[in-house]
Amino acid sequence: MKGLFLFILYLLAAHLTAQESQALDRYIAGKKQYKEYIYDSICMSPFQFAFVDPKLAVLPCLDGVVIPGNKSWLWRKQKQLVTGIYPSTQDKHTYAILYDSTGSNLYNIQKVAAHVQYSKIQSLGKGWFTMQGFSNKEIYIWGQEDTTCILWKFDGIDLELMYKNSVMISDIAWLNDLQICAVTVTGDVLILESNKAPHTVLKTNAVLDGIEVASDGSVFLSTPKGVFRYYSLEDMSDLDPVAYFIHGTLQLHHDWLYINWRENNEIVGINIFSN
Repeated sequence: MKGLFLFILYLLAAHLTAQESQALDRYIAGKKQYKEYIYDSICMSPFQFAFVDPKLAVLPCLDGVVIPGNKSWLWRKQKQLVTGIYPSTQDKHTYAILYDSTGSNLYNIQKVAAHVQYSKIQSLGKGWFTMQGFSNKEIYIWGQEDTTCILWKFDGIDLELMYKNSVMISDIAWLNDLQICAVTVTGDVLILESNKAPHTVLKTNAVLDGIEVASDGSVFLSTPKGVFRYYSLEDMSDLDPVAYFIHGTLQLHHDWLYINWRENNEIVGINIFSN
C-alpha cells in the first residue's frame, strides 16, 4: 500500500510536462517562494553539496569547489576531482575528499593568507566517495568501491564502518545523535546506527536520489518525478508534493529545502515552511 501512494503521485506528476513551460514556478507545489543557484555544465557534479554560511552553497567538482549562482570558486585544486566537502563551523576546519590517480583521500583544508593548505588525514581507498557533516564529530563518508557501497562515520580522528553492501546509498539525512536515515537506488529507506545492522523502514519500489528529515519529523524524499514530503516515518501514507520533476540530493538549511537538480545544472532552494 505504501508504494501505491508514490505511484499515484507519479501519475499526477505525469500530467505536467517539461515542454509546457520553462518557468520554475510551474514545478513548485503550493506557490512556495524559491531561488535558483545556476552552475556551469562543466561543473555538473553528482556529489553532495554543502553550505559555508547561511546563504552560500558550494559544490565540489573537477578542479575545486564552485559557488553556484555567482560563477566563482571557493577554492581551486587543478587536475584533481573534489568529491566531497564539509566546512565545520565548530572547529573552523574544512574537510574534503579529493580523488586522483591514487584513489580517494580525506583532507583537512585551511586557508592561510592567500594560500590553501592541504593536510592529508587518511586514504579512503580506490573508490569514489562523497561526504556530509552535521558536526565536527559527525561526518559521514559514503560511496562505491568496485561493486560495494561503503559508509563510514568520521569523528575527526577515526573512521567507523556503518554500512557495507552491494545496494548503493544515494543520500543521507541526520535523524538523531545515534542514527541517520539513508535512501538507496533501489527505493529503500534505511536507518543506520553504530554497531547495528541496517533497518529498513520503507520500501518504495521507486528510484530515490535524495532524503532530508526536518526537526518536526517530516521526511522529504526525492524521486525522478519530484520531491515529496511525508509527515512522519511512522505514517508514510500522509504526504504532499513539494516539487514536480525537480529532484536530487536534499539539504534543509535555515528552513529552506535545497535540491541539487543536476539535469538543469542548478541548486534550487524552496522556502518549505512558508505559508
